[in-house]
Amino acid sequence: MPFRPLAAALLAGTLFGTAGCAARIDHELATAGADSAQVILPAHIVAVSVDDRTLNESTYVFDSRETRLALPPGEHRLRLRYMDMLPENDGRQADDVKVYSEPVALEATLAAGTDYRVAAERPATLAEARRFAAVPVIELTAADGRVLAAAEAPPPRPAAPTARGGGTAPGALEMLEFWWQRADAAERRRFLERHAAP
Repeated sequence: MPFRPLAAALLAGTLFGTAGCAARIDHELATAGADSAQVILPAHIVAVSVDDRTLNESTYVFDSRETRLALPPGEHRLRLRYMDMLPENDGRQADDVKVYSEPVALEATLAAGTDYRVAAERPATLAEARRFAAVPVIELTAADGRVLAAAEAPPPRPAAPTARGGGTAPGALEMLEFWWQRADAAERRRFLERHAAP
């Protein structure tokens, strides 16, 4: 077979370009050199935050890589989100659609030098993914398969305020209460910090 310089250059460029791509995302949150707990998340579960440290609140980018968290031993609160891309076939063409859940929380005490896994169903169809995202079931398991923590279901979203008597729109107070109930703890804290009296 004759040598084809262009084909060889393209192949070498492809191999060189992918050599630096990591197969997973690593977050080193333990002190360097310390014996940490390792938490592995599958590609369709995103670590939003660990304790008070934000890792990824974005729903715009889907990375599709496994994530490893190196954490110091002790009590931790993980906020996790289900996120995946699935094809939607409308009869003409298939387009990928991003599906994601609201963040859910897991709390557990982790031991040094121990591996843990986050487990969650990975729906195969868009309809199944949308149902799963509405009420995600995410668990933290030990190496022996024991479930150490299960996701807390997000609180139900309050209904929008209805019009007051006489058909007028809800007042500012009703709307503030509505949005306050929809906000999570981090959003409420940021709001209070932003609007604190001088």
